Amino acid sequence: ECQKTWLCLAAAMPRKQAPGSRNRGEKNTSGSGETEWRTPRKWKRAEKAEDWRVKELERLNSTKYHYLKFVEKQKVERKLKTCRRLLTEALKAGKENEAEPLREQLRSHLADHEYISYYPRHLPYTALFPAKDSEASQRRRQEIRQMIKKQLESEGVAPGGDPAEKSPKKRKPPATEAAPKVTDSKKATGNKRKAEAEPEVEEETAPKPSKASKKGMKGSKAKQDEPVKEEVVKKKKLQKKKSGLELKGKNTGRKDTEAE
Repeated sequence: ECQKTWLCLAAAMPRKQAPGSRNRGEKNTSGSGETEWRTPRKWKRAEKAEDWRVKELERLNSTKYHYLKFVEKQKVERKLKTCRRLLTEALKAGKENEAEPLREQLRSHLADHEYISYYPRHLPYTALFPAKDSEASQRRRQEIRQMIKKQLESEGVAPGGDPAEKSPKKRKPPATEAAPKVTDSKKATGNKRKAEAEPEVEEETAPKPSKASKKGMKGSKAKQDEPVKEEVVKKKKLQKKKSGLELKGKNTGRKDTEAE
């Protein structure tokens, strides 16, 4: 029973807040109830970072938030397209009452497009269309919009402009005819002289013999070789006879010497 009572008391007691947890959020409620803006820690670190660190943060954030930016940009461009189409239709029909809210929508979509394209790359990206939105993320988006506005004013670009007008399509230069290759006069004259001195000789391509003709050629070659072979055989026989007679003469000479 004592354990149960202690557990009930522990559950009823308020939990202590971890040190530094109050500084994580960007909102701080004072005694008067007013909200004070506090820049996030990552933003402070990025502002105080050196040049090499800023470049590294830009590289990491560009790879990390590339897909998210791409998807949100596609959504905004689709909304811009539909809003322009509806506005043109309303103006053609002469409906001024419908045109005014469409113009306001167009301005908001253009601001969203600027938000995505001019977002500072060294800071972590806060999504335009999050699944669960909070007051802190809304305040972050407002601050970044103000930063982008100041940046565009310093560069001399009017904020809220149409992106289609800012980045016109580059026209390709007209195709020029390829200049002919210039060769040396000496080389050209030498080649001409060679061509005149060496007349073109057309190679005569003999027809391939058929199987029957090949057999006939083999038979004719065999007939031509027969008398030559006979002569060679006769010569060999005469040489053998001569060698045999010489051996006999030597043997008879030996016998006569022995007898004496």
